[in-house]
Amino acid sequence: MNKLRKNDVVFNIINVTMFLLFTFICVFPFYYIFINTISNNELSTAGKILFYPKGIHFKNYIEVFKLKGIGVAAFISVARTVLGTLLTLLASSFLGYAFCRPEYWHRKFWYRFVIIAMYFSAGLIPWFVTMKRIGLYNNFLA
Repeated sequence: MNKLRKNDVVFNIINVTMFLLFTFICVFPFYYIFINTISNNELSTAGKILFYPKGIHFKNYIEVFKLKGIGVAAFISVARTVLGTLLTLLASSFLGYAFCRPEYWHRKFWYRFVIIAMYFSAGLIPWFVTMKRIGLYNNFLA
């Protein structure tokens, strides 16, 4: 087994410390939201919940699950995420393959066209207007 030098040990300590700090920065907002949802509502509203919950209750979660249509909304969110990810992965794979093949017809033109369209998209409002005009307003397919 290789013996670590002093510089390697110092690097490993700094590296692990930085990754732990980064992990804490990424995870803490989710933890903070969770402890605020299970804490006493008055204390949470007053901003007195910082690192641990006070007056623990689960009434907020019970009230959320009583909402009409929450199951359908959750299903649609998960379905859109999964389908969107799969379709994006499929389209990206096809485009990546097509752009790497030198014998394909005008591949440089199509590559540049896709890159330009990606950087200079019209935005959210024209997309909304287009979806409304073609009848996909408030539709899963949009």
